Amino acid sequence: MTAHTDRRKCALNAHSGGAAMRGADVTEARRALGALWGKRRALTAAELGRALGYAGVAPGRAVRAAETGEAALSPQAARLVALYLRGVLPPDGIP
Repeated sequence: MTAHTDRRKCALNAHSGGAAMRGADVTEARRALGALWGKRRALTAAELGRALGYAGVAPGRAVRAAETGEAALSPQAARLVALYLRGVLPPDGIP
């Protein structure tokens, strides 16, 4: 089993996609998605924010707030993350 597969499984196990998501789960999802999407690094908060449909000047703000415990990603955003971890691609392509 590769490190990429291990990270993705860990992120999937950490979050079922049905509830709000925060903290280490978001950080691990960024790492796993970066590997899954061929980035060879974790996604930036802004890249994940754009993949989740956050627009405007700071698409990564909600992601960073979830990682620091200031807020949680919405249940809808958490479901999208879970789908992405299962191999579904963002509708606008990989950021």
